[in-house]
Order: sequence, then C-alpha cells, then structure tokens
Amino acid sequence: MAGAATILHGGLFPPDYLQESIRELPEWRALDEDALNAFIAEAQRILEPFAGATASRANESHTEDDLIWPLLANLGWTASLRQQNLSAAGREDVPDGLLFADQAAKSRALG
Repeated sequence: MAGAATILHGGLFPPDYLQESIRELPEWRALDEDALNAFIAEAQRILEPFAGATASRANESHTEDDLIWPLLANLGWTASLRQQNLSAAGREDVPDGLLFADQAAKSRALG
C-alpha cells in the first residue's frame, strides 16, 4: 500500500479499518479475486483522468459525471436518483444524489 497514506489522509475510514479490520468481514472474505481485480482495473481507469493537475481543474459537475457516478456503478450501485428536490417548497434541500439498495427501493421512493 505505497499510496495508502495519500488515499487515507482525511478519508472516510480509519487506516486500521481499511488495512486490517475489513479483512475479517464475511463480505471481504467472500470476494472473488477475479471480480476484485476487474473492479480495481476499472476503478483505476476511471480515476486516471483525475490524477495530478486535472483534479484541481475539474468542477463539481465534471467530477460527479466522470468520477463519482462511474465509481458507484463500478461498485454495482445503479439504483440512484440525482438532484431530487426534497423540500416542500423551493429548492432548499436538493442532494447531489440519492442511493437506494435496489430498484424496488428506488421505485418505492418515486411512488
């Protein structure tokens, strides 16, 4: 994990979890190595254009369209809605995106 310090700096998960504890989870142990390698290759392909100076020039829309949503799709997370107005009036509560466990949950939310 040569780049781990860079990736984990200010990250969502503590380093101990990502480097040790996660390996004990049944979901981690059930990962197929070929599927994991395919995921890593696709994630690297998605992340590559955002390396270095390009990342500092990317605006929010570009980052969402070309990085965030493709990474979520690579994880298998396809049940989502973007820019949904959750306010009763106006546009005070509009998240960038809503993620659902599956299409059925998304359909219920739309109903």
